[in-house]
Amino acid sequence: MAPTLRFQIGSTVTPGDRIGSIREVSAGKGTYVRGGHVYASAVGTLTLQPSQNDDNDDKQKSMVSVELRQGRHYASSKVLTVGTLIVGRVSRVMMQQAIIDMVAAEGIGSL
Repeated sequence: MAPTLRFQIGSTVTPGDRIGSIREVSAGKGTYVRGGHVYASAVGTLTLQPSQNDDNDDKQKSMVSVELRQGRHYASSKVLTVGTLIVGRVSRVMMQQAIIDMVAAEGIGSL
């Protein structure tokens, strides 16, 4: 059964638009959850990825996301994660931390 959404799949949504309830869908890229509802966090096209559940069990929900236009990418795709290799220069050393000026990162390129 398809989830009930406030916008049609393929329509344009803007930040703050309430898309649906977390009881029916899960939040994907370009969305966030607040107060039991999924909201858009970017301007783009609303997409729905159906659940991978074959036996009609309600435990797996479809995921809604907002696809950016004109080949744009989310800033979060440029965020470093633990284990990412970087090229940098140590600019300051303190008792419990070091400050590094990053030049490039694996998978991201020049910064």
